[in-house]
Amino acid sequence: GASGIVVPAGSTAATLTFGHRRRYESGFDGGTLAVSLNGTNYTFVPATSITAGATYNGAVSNSCPPAGAAGVSIFTGVQTAFVSTTVNLDAVCNSITGGSAGCGGQSVRVAFTSITDCSTTDDGWFIDNVNVTACVP
Repeated sequence: GASGIVVPAGSTAATLTFGHRRRYESGFDGGTLAVSLNGTNYTFVPATSITAGATYNGAVSNSCPPAGAAGVSIFTGVQTAFVSTTVNLDAVCNSITGGSAGCGGQSVRVAFTSITDCSTTDDGWFIDNVNVTACVP
């Protein structure tokens, strides 16, 4: 929702886990993740924050991408069976804030974002079983 997912203050090991499959034009279209702590500014989740399961397998081509999207890491091509991906949200929150406290005490908004170029369409990204967890002392 608009207010985000509240991660309890003092918590650690905040993670996002989700299942997904996709059908995109390989290397030109794909799905990516972004996170916001204020509901306005979103930061792309870097590949280094994906800690388990399926990882980004390409980048948006320089051939007619949307403005600012060229080179963005994406899940691209075809994946017919659902696979799982786990993201270290604390690492993402730290990169946004420049701190080291992770997501504890923050309202986290996760964007599952599809990026497409100016040609060829396909079925897109299918997402299921989305979970955000954190360890509360």
